Amino acid sequence: MCLNPRRKLLAMLILPVVIGAVARPANADDASTNRTAELRRTLLAQPGMREQLLAIYKGQAATSVRLEWLIRTGVICHLLAEEDAKTIFAAGKQELDYAASLLADEDKVPAQIYLEGVRAGAFRSAEVVSELNDEACRHFGRPGGPLAKIMTWTGKRQYTAQGTLASPRTIP
Repeated sequence: MCLNPRRKLLAMLILPVVIGAVARPANADDASTNRTAELRRTLLAQPGMREQLLAIYKGQAATSVRLEWLIRTGVICHLLAEEDAKTIFAAGKQELDYAASLLADEDKVPAQIYLEGVRAGAFRSAEVVSELNDEACRHFGRPGGPLAKIMTWTGKRQYTAQGTLASPRTIP
C-alpha cells in the first residue's frame, strides 16, 4: 500500500479536517459540573495533590496524542472508519478535558503548553504517511494489535489476540 504523492497529499489534507470536525461533547449538566468543582477543591486541599494532578494530566496528554497518531494510521491504512475515528478522538479529548478540569488554575497554562509540545514532538518527529506500507498496515490491524486497542475507545467490544474480551479504553 505504498502511497503515491497524490494520495499522500490527499491524506495530509483530509486527516486534520476529519479529526478537527469531531463534535464537542455536550456541556455537562450543572450537577456534574458542581461535583467536579467540589472534587477539585477537595483534591487540591490535600498536600502534594497538585503535583499528582499535573502528573495525571501529563499522562492523559500522552495517551491522547498517541490516540491521535493511531487514528491517523488507521485512516491512512483504510482500517478505521471515519465515524470510529471521531468517536475515539472525542473519547480521548473527554478524558483529557476532565483531567484538565481538576488542575489548579496556575497549572492550566503550563499543562496546555505541555500538551502542545507533546503533540508537536509526536507529529514532527516522523512522517506517518511515508512510514506506512502494506506490512505496517497489516501489523496495525492484526488481532489484538493497535487497531483493536484504539477501537476499545468506541465502546464496541474488542478482543485480544488470545480471544479474550479487551478492557474498555485500553491504553494503546
